[in-house]
Amino acid sequence: MRILFILPHFTPDLGPLAPIYHALGEDLIERGHEATVVTAFPYYGEGEIWGEYKGKVFGIEEVDGMRVIRTYVYVAPKGKLLGRSLSYLTFHLLATVASLFLAGRHDAIVAPSPSIQIGLPLYLTSLLFGTPFIYNVQDLYPHVGVEAGVFKNKWLVGALKRLEGMLLGRARYVVVIADNFGRELVRRGVPPDKIITIPNCVDADFIRPLPRLNGFREKYQLGDKFVVMYAGNVGLSQGLETLLQCAQMFTEDGILFVIVGEGASLPSLKQRVLEMKLDNVQFIPYQPREDVPFVLAAADISLVLLRSGIASHSVPSKAFSIMASSRPIVAAVDRPSEIADIIGEARCGLLVEPENPEQLAKAISDLYYSESLRDELARNGRHYVERHYSRSVASNKYAQLLERIEQ
Repeated sequence: MRILFILPHFTPDLGPLAPIYHALGEDLIERGHEATVVTAFPYYGEGEIWGEYKGKVFGIEEVDGMRVIRTYVYVAPKGKLLGRSLSYLTFHLLATVASLFLAGRHDAIVAPSPSIQIGLPLYLTSLLFGTPFIYNVQDLYPHVGVEAGVFKNKWLVGALKRLEGMLLGRARYVVVIADNFGRELVRRGVPPDKIITIPNCVDADFIRPLPRLNGFREKYQLGDKFVVMYAGNVGLSQGLETLLQCAQMFTEDGILFVIVGEGASLPSLKQRVLEMKLDNVQFIPYQPREDVPFVLAAADISLVLLRSGIASHSVPSKAFSIMASSRPIVAAVDRPSEIADIIGEARCGLLVEPENPEQLAKAISDLYYSESLRDELARNGRHYVERHYSRSVASNKYAQLLERIEQ
């Protein structure tokens, strides 16, 4: 079966879905399928297209048996909505050209939300070629963007709702990463028989327990300090201002708060650290994919943070990587929510209210003073991921779904 993936980031890019779809592509090829990827030139976390890809409109290469067709994308300055709109527009147009004229016909398409990133190439390729597609809903849009304050214009919100509705309506199957997403989509009118739950996977052979004292700590001079780490998108949805308020309570405790990543909120957070005169907060840029296991291993405590109102419509995949690395989690997320339920069921972390620095500080303090509790939560997380979120579980379910389309 010939399968086309359309997504904005793919290996070696550092977008959160890149490793998930890379693993899925590899596993489907191993089952005898063919895989083509339409994606953008790598730029995530760099603020510009990576060096070797500059100066091109299209590029074609092979990555682990997959034919990867890359397109130019305008890389917007962080935090600028107009710039981000231009970025989405350039990818929509060029990815549509790539899908229709360079990729060729396929038997099925798989593409992840949000529609604001991949809606046009997915819809037109499916429509003009008559190709059935699986739409993988990673977040419930545009709700997440509205709650984060990204989408404020009611006309824009209305347009995004219509675009999302078009994709949900045309999709052969809608894969959601959490059961509550499926229930919400049924309320929006999506037939329940086309909704399938397949949680995001993590490659537990790649992300694995490693020594906390490693090359990443050495490179960034972390030494043997007790590290509380947030690693991931430094955006509007995370509410990382709460982390800075929390760090202010630990200036005498020898705890170092490390933020690894890039995003729209990074400049303002760095400015706020200067204003608050925090010398226990360190910013580190995104690291190459091959170093990610060592980044996660360098943490003594890892954080999952979302603003109030976000967790019910989003499941941060970073939680599964943290669990695979065998590190305890402190999660500041809404309850009830899927991610809170997972962490509670796995018994791999402590849950606190979002945007509550006092509760966050207490949870960190409880773990700081109890090595045995940290070890217990870390072990539980690793065991839970191996049972429920391994890449083979997700790949098997996608393969079964694709076989239904083929019949």
